[in-house]
Amino acid sequence: MRPTPAADDDPVPARDQLVARGRAALQAADWVAAERAFAEARQRRPGPDALEGLGKARYWQGHHAEALDLLATSHREHREAGNARAAAGVAIHLAQLHALVNGDGAAMQAWVGHAHRMLDRHGAPCRETGWVEVFRACISADPAVRHRRATRAVELGRRFDDPALEFDALAYLGQAEVEQGRVERGMALLDEAVAAATAGLVDDPWAVGEIWCTLFHACELVGEVHRAEQWLDTVDGYVTTTGERPIRGICRTHWGGVLTSAGRWEEAALAFEEARDVFSRSYRPSFVEPTARLADLRIRQGRLEQAARLMAGFEDHPAMALPRGRLALSRGRPAVARDVVVRAVPETATLADTGLVELAIVAQLASGHGEEARGLHDRLERLAATTGHPAVLGRSSLAAARIAVASGDDPSPSFGAALSALATAGLPWELGVARLEYATWLTPGEPELAREHARHALDGLARLGAADADRAGRLLRSLGESGRPQPRTDDVLTARQQEVLTLVSEGLSNAQVADRLHLSPRTVEDHVGNILQALGVDSRTAAAAWAARHVDPD
Repeated sequence: MRPTPAADDDPVPARDQLVARGRAALQAADWVAAERAFAEARQRRPGPDALEGLGKARYWQGHHAEALDLLATSHREHREAGNARAAAGVAIHLAQLHALVNGDGAAMQAWVGHAHRMLDRHGAPCRETGWVEVFRACISADPAVRHRRATRAVELGRRFDDPALEFDALAYLGQAEVEQGRVERGMALLDEAVAAATAGLVDDPWAVGEIWCTLFHACELVGEVHRAEQWLDTVDGYVTTTGERPIRGICRTHWGGVLTSAGRWEEAALAFEEARDVFSRSYRPSFVEPTARLADLRIRQGRLEQAARLMAGFEDHPAMALPRGRLALSRGRPAVARDVVVRAVPETATLADTGLVELAIVAQLASGHGEEARGLHDRLERLAATTGHPAVLGRSSLAAARIAVASGDDPSPSFGAALSALATAGLPWELGVARLEYATWLTPGEPELAREHARHALDGLARLGAADADRAGRLLRSLGESGRPQPRTDDVLTARQQEVLTLVSEGLSNAQVADRLHLSPRTVEDHVGNILQALGVDSRTAAAAWAARHVDPD
């Protein structure tokens, strides 16, 4: 019979080594090895640190309910042992999981409260203080609050030499900058965080996942197709390594939004469907986000019944306000659209709210509430002035044009500004709709110019597969032209545009071109603007150089 070891022979070092081995396995995304090490450590001697590690290992393997139970017990044991910092760290992780896995806002707030109490007990700021700030930055609906909390978390990460905290917080700081319109600075901060994650400086897989999510969120806000596309494979590699499929769902949701804005609608629908599939088996509360975006896309395509089916059961979710309002307008129910959308517009609009504000203006005008529409446009105009982003400038100018039409004023300057900004922003659906509305207004007095814009609108909207192409076709037929889209050729200019460009290349002014072609000066001005947009140049000289290479003078 073996003798019972004395107290001095208790294998504490071996047990601590197992805990350290488990933590290293977590950092390396080896969840099975981490679980084995923590379980063996608990067999040697129970303790909240091993229990915490075991809970995290079980989470990463997809056993979410078990992970929540293990982490809750670990939190209690940390508290009983008087380890306030560790208890706070576990509490904030529990808050994250209750929000993402269960969509339980009350439980989330309760665990954030536990974290605060533990840190108050500890006293001085610490790493865990920074992680609480990161989470509160994540859940804040106010970008200014997100900015403030993320800034503090970055400082704490640097003070305590915690790169995971520093760069996770830096990503949220970049997101807040983008949301408030400081796009260039925000994207630079996000690029810095992504570079740190891909270089291996961030040793926490959870933080790496959050960095990817914030990057793709920002890309959706500003329509950054190329930046998002270049990182898709890297995100997929992260998911393959960690098994964290929800990150694929989150990034695919935002990627689908980017593709929708860029007019790549079939690809967007596939991205949304993939995200819906992921969330149907993991973060169920997030299922509504790609569903709302897919419903909005189906409305743009005229598939109204399918959109209604997608929204069924989610009608009261904030994410559904925009597609619900758009569906109501498509069905000729402006009062319903106004009720749904206007209530959803926040008092302080951010870059993420521009589409919602624009739709609220349309609903107000369609309901006969012109003054209310002007009030909403003031918010959009302020946001456009603050951000300088072409998508916001385009939507603000288009809203101004619509208000002018409703008021009986001349909308031409606003329509012109809208077309230019929307083309620059790369928003083909919004550009096509703006052209169509401008053509409709021009029809009584400028039928030739109306035909020009209606033709561009029809061709662009038909290529997208947008329902508005039918309206453009009807307008063209009323103007005596074919209501079918022109076949795509290598030619980028219409015959009339080539005539105008030839004369401009000869050095004629707009007035002289108008006189030569028996057009109004405003029609020529619009032709010139359309030519510059179609050629992707910004001056008459550059257009003339293009003509010298491509336009046959005979």
